[in-house]
Amino acid sequence: FFFKQKTAYEISSDLMSHIRYPEDLFKVQRSLLTQYHVSNASEYYSGQDFWTLPVDPTTDQEQGLVQPPYFLTLQMPGQEQPAFSLTSSFIPRPIQGQTRNNLTGFLAANADAGDVDGEVSEEYGKLRLLQLPRNTTFPGPGQAQNNFNTEPEIQTSLNLLRQGESRVENGNLLTLPVADGLLYVQPVYVRSAGETSYPVLQRVLVAFGEQIGFAPTLDEALDQVFGGDSGAEAGDSEAAGEAESGEAGGPSEGGDEQPAGVDEALERARTAMEEADEALSEGDFGAYGEAQERLRAALEDAIDAEGGDAAASDAATDGAPTESAPAEDAPAADDAGTAGES
Repeated sequence: FFFKQKTAYEISSDLMSHIRYPEDLFKVQRSLLTQYHVSNASEYYSGQDFWTLPVDPTTDQEQGLVQPPYFLTLQMPGQEQPAFSLTSSFIPRPIQGQTRNNLTGFLAANADAGDVDGEVSEEYGKLRLLQLPRNTTFPGPGQAQNNFNTEPEIQTSLNLLRQGESRVENGNLLTLPVADGLLYVQPVYVRSAGETSYPVLQRVLVAFGEQIGFAPTLDEALDQVFGGDSGAEAGDSEAAGEAESGEAGGPSEGGDEQPAGVDEALERARTAMEEADEALSEGDFGAYGEAQERLRAALEDAIDAEGGDAAASDAATDGAPTESAPAEDAPAADDAGTAGES
């Protein structure tokens, strides 16, 4: 294959909007900045004010993997509006083997190249550094994670989520500049047993200064931290409320009751799924195949029951249009990279 090299002036707006700031270049820049943020020669020679990259608190600490950069949409001081950025944080370099896990700096590179034909945004690639004053003590990522892990109420709730064979998994610990401080946000997932299981968002941890929030949604956690209405709208409260209503088996927004036979069929489907997972974990593929057949039959029965109820309703109204309850929206989540540097 032969590829024709094109200049930035030939890039279409559609392609330009997909260009992101390269992570490898950013990693080199943040590594150099751990020393070259010092502008005084004598202080540079002493090395007392050098920084280092924090170890990723969501991984095994013995591996020593540093926290990777994260793509976030945020507004740094001096910016007129939020921008898609690549971010990283810094803590003091260890002195005589002792590490102070206090946050000393926060770096963000504008990662949005724009969406104009042949024109790269002037903000693209601009580095902005927040350097915390020396006389302040702000918790670094490791200390923030430790505060989450040692909060009694949080641990009690997490132990309840760990009941049975469920496993609690911490998501990426994200740092965001807010007002005159920095906000930590971390999603908490629960994964059930079985090879086909996947993590489901259950709680959100938020920390700002000494205040900690722990709630099913980001909106609620922010309200806890800021003592009431935080003024922020993360957009997940409504979706969480709909999901909770569906899980409780309550009526839908339209107020219609569940068609007859659906609940019983779904219960059989749930039982078949559990039996299939158990058989697969024991290596009994014969039992696994039988459980899959029961699952398929139960789902077909549920579809038939719901369809039959709808057909009867249409016949009763002589073909008049009926208003159905809207489908529940599952909250979306963006994946962030979790690869660490060695």
